[in-house]
Amino acid sequence: MNLLQHVGDQVFFANPLCVGFSEKHARSTVEGLFDAGLVVYVHSVKGNGPALYQKGDDMTEFYEGVGLMANAKHQSAHRKRRIR
Repeated sequence: MNLLQHVGDQVFFANPLCVGFSEKHARSTVEGLFDAGLVVYVHSVKGNGPALYQKGDDMTEFYEGVGLMANAKHQSAHRKRRIR
């Protein structure tokens, strides 16, 4: 990625779950983007509107939110399968 992007370019995601389907996957995605010199824009974070993250930001709450959203989606899908 370093060869293709300029420092400060942004990568856009609609919501935290688009960054990664789990907390671990989101962390890996974001760290890779940061290492390439990119900043991460997430359009909707916990219904609070957009957020822009860059290397050095505290991402703990964001990663926890991804984990919670992933669990909620998993539970919803599980309930739908049980009803059938």
